[in-house]
Amino acid sequence: MSKIIISDLSQFSLAFPPDASSGLLKYLRSPDTISVELAQPQTADGSLDQFVPTGIKFKTPVTLGATRDELTVQPGLQGSIGIKKDTLFDPKTDDFGDSIAIPAGQACVSAGFKASLGVDLTTTSGDLQFGFGAGTGLTLTNYRWFETNTRITAAIQTLFQHFVIPGDLQDLEGMAPNAVATLEGTGSLKFSATANLLAVANPLVSLPIASAGSVSIKQGASISVGAAVTLTGGYQVRVRRLDGKKVQLGFEKKQGEDLAVAVSAKTQVSGGIGAFDLIPSLFKAISTDPVPDQATFGQQTGLTGSEIATIAAAIKAGIDRSLALALSGQLDFSAGTGAAFSYEIDLGALDDQGRKAVHAALDGDLEGLEGASLAGVTRLRSAFNSLREGKHILKVNLLGIFNAGSLTDLLRRGKLIVDGETGAITVADQATANRIGFTSDNFAKDSAKLRTVLASSVTLTAGYCVGGALIPTPTFTCGCWSFEYHQKTNRQNIQHYLHTVEALGLISPADASVKVSSVSKVPDNGFGPSTLHLESNYGTTAFRSMFLKSNGQPRLQEDYEDVGRDALAALLPPGDPLNDARRRPLAENGIWAAIREAGSWQNITKVLKDAGVDTAIAPVIAGDCDLILWWAGAMSAMAKAINNLSEFLAGSPAPDPENNTLKKLRRTLDDAMASVCKDAEPRFGEAWGLLVMARASGMQDSTTATLVSPCVAFAASRRHIQGAAGQSDGAAQLRVMEAGV
Repeated sequence: MSKIIISDLSQFSLAFPPDASSGLLKYLRSPDTISVELAQPQTADGSLDQFVPTGIKFKTPVTLGATRDELTVQPGLQGSIGIKKDTLFDPKTDDFGDSIAIPAGQACVSAGFKASLGVDLTTTSGDLQFGFGAGTGLTLTNYRWFETNTRITAAIQTLFQHFVIPGDLQDLEGMAPNAVATLEGTGSLKFSATANLLAVANPLVSLPIASAGSVSIKQGASISVGAAVTLTGGYQVRVRRLDGKKVQLGFEKKQGEDLAVAVSAKTQVSGGIGAFDLIPSLFKAISTDPVPDQATFGQQTGLTGSEIATIAAAIKAGIDRSLALALSGQLDFSAGTGAAFSYEIDLGALDDQGRKAVHAALDGDLEGLEGASLAGVTRLRSAFNSLREGKHILKVNLLGIFNAGSLTDLLRRGKLIVDGETGAITVADQATANRIGFTSDNFAKDSAKLRTVLASSVTLTAGYCVGGALIPTPTFTCGCWSFEYHQKTNRQNIQHYLHTVEALGLISPADASVKVSSVSKVPDNGFGPSTLHLESNYGTTAFRSMFLKSNGQPRLQEDYEDVGRDALAALLPPGDPLNDARRRPLAENGIWAAIREAGSWQNITKVLKDAGVDTAIAPVIAGDCDLILWWAGAMSAMAKAINNLSEFLAGSPAPDPENNTLKKLRRTLDDAMASVCKDAEPRFGEAWGLLVMARASGMQDSTTATLVSPCVAFAASRRHIQGAAGQSDGAAQLRVMEAGV
């Protein structure tokens, strides 16, 4: 008969057999006697109010397993016994959140120890792996509630005598009310579920606009795909016994650590050329054009079978990336506040399918619990729910749709390109696709260049709408975004993220300061991977404000320079000497005017020297000046051309398309537009571009910022337009008037 001996080498000594339901009996393979020594002496007859938290030393190795050796506890200091009052799993002090309140007059006593998994185990070779990797370590801990006047000896004996190792359903059934068992380690969780991505069409102008007609873009439809998910990293399996025969099973993400996400959209392979079914699914979600079959699609587009397969694979890759980013965000949002996945299980109501699903979940396979509804299983929380419920967007940019008229025709004339960083899909005419640049497998060569082109196209679309070349519905919107990613984030990156979101007016300075303070104790190299995703959408009201004053007059270059200077100054974090020096020409009119007129490098250097600005950063300041002057010049030229065209159209509501004055005015507008595309600065596709457009529109944009990292994660938004992307239903009709080049 197995026996457990616990002592502190003084007066404290216990010897007892494990309970019949104990994991230390059921899974014990060797030795017959487990000898444990307390590192801190205890008062033998004292109550829990006198208990001193202590480490525990195992005198000999302990081997555990169901049918073979799976877990080994090495001799020496391998665990501890602790006590908590008020709150268990406090996110302010513990690695895992989802706190549990401890009733007044009671204390929670815990006993835990470290063990290592065998190096030759596979994911199906035993019951005590819980999804953790072979050869890795894990920590097993039990928690029990006791009245505070309970004797120390009684509490410790109860914990070890009834120690739970939740390897199967019988172990869960044997748990005492309110008892908690946890297992912490590094491994992989996997499951499959159906995701619904809200497909949002982003209709944008590309040059030249030479055709007339209308296009129908559908908004609000979803793409439904099966998704196979693998989550890899540190996590905790937590089992808590509830009333009756119910237990709560949760999987907690460790605070401050990354849980890597891999997603693969499941599709039906058609005709051996790839996941073709994604192509009509995408078309159906964003367009009212007829959805073609594979043969018809090939005939309409002139694409070969291998080209169609490449497009289908690119769409799948975009969906995979979109799903992975969304799920990573949900996991980081939940860390510390709730389990990534949590289920209430009524053990008495489970059928055979449910019992198999719960047992598989204990092995790290959540397939059954995340799939169809099961008798006796209630899904309390799931990081995948927002994807299941269609709360995340798949952006589809349609660059040149106004000329092509239909999505099929646009693809026939151009290229489908995927942003490998964000998963966004772009269908562009050939000229624009060549500007973006793409690989043989339809990925953007440079995601930053893609975003710059999109920002330029938003400006073109706004200009043509205000100038009367496009006549949209009142709910028409288009947008662009900025995306920043760091694999190894440091504190400066986080501060930069927060300052950017603050500059965009999405959080207050006080909120930003609180968030910076919340990560003050995180080591500089402990932030893990992070992303900042900014997205802005603009409607017809914002378009007009970008170019025309409230009195209808065109905005002047000086107006745009002021906007550009203020925006760049707002984005430069304070307290850095370089930023402080860059900010002076932006804030001081005299220095700005002198630099603006300086012309040569020598003159710019002299201006800075005379102003007491470090001349070593002259190239940086010159770059800032070039950026702002490019944008201000392009916008003011467009504003003037738009105003002239608008005034002509106001006096001639139905002009002859061949009217020479009309042709000249449209040609002038086209020329102004062309300079935006030709000379677009890379920073226009970053946060500065979003901010200047927002400020030029009078902050009538709709902008969302999503910051995701293991240490700080949040989303903030500002919505000032109707029919924001992802919010409207039905079809948005846009009519394109004939325009010359």
